[in-house]
Amino acid sequence: MAEDDIDEPPVQETNLDDAQDSQINRMAGCARMGKWMVMATLAIFLSVSLYRCATGSPGILGTPPINLKTKATMKDVQVALGHYRTEYGAFPTLVPGSSKDVQTRSSGDLIVALLGEDEKTNPRLIKFLAVPVAKNGKKGLLTVGTERQLTDAWGERYHILLDADLDNHIANPEAKPGNVSTKIPPTIAASVIIYSSGPDRDPNTWEDNICSWR
Repeated sequence: MAEDDIDEPPVQETNLDDAQDSQINRMAGCARMGKWMVMATLAIFLSVSLYRCATGSPGILGTPPINLKTKATMKDVQVALGHYRTEYGAFPTLVPGSSKDVQTRSSGDLIVALLGEDEKTNPRLIKFLAVPVAKNGKKGLLTVGTERQLTDAWGERYHILLDADLDNHIANPEAKPGNVSTKIPPTIAASVIIYSSGPDRDPNTWEDNICSWR
């Protein structure tokens, strides 16, 4: 048989257009998959962050804004009380020379005195504290009956402890009897400390309480 009579296998030609289209389709598919993964991750991140901000829980974004606002209000009250004591020689509603520290709430004569609304508790009517009006009973000043109240982000009055004996130490409300933990000292070096009962509105559950000293 002559060599010229041997059939050679056909050479399959590569269609460059088809190859390019296939590559483009694969790239487009990967891009779409990556886009959906990014969107899903972002949605989860935002959902968790919004939940933590709404509840006051610490999360990915750090300290929630609601906690920062609460701490800022507590700081304003601390400063106002300090200025009041400098002006009048004692804290509002306390008799000068008191020998025992006092725990009270952000309401009644104490708040009225800081607002400068009553000559009995603030003879010079000095406005030591400026706070917004509460919305839906939360995050601000409101009147319940005849009583003025300053509420936190969850509608609760703040807890305020005053160093009435002026020794610059207040018993730590977080420390329980018999506690020997170095993380929770028995006293706090301060003339005023304030805390909010937090999202659960229970002052006895310290995990979510927002405190001026920590």
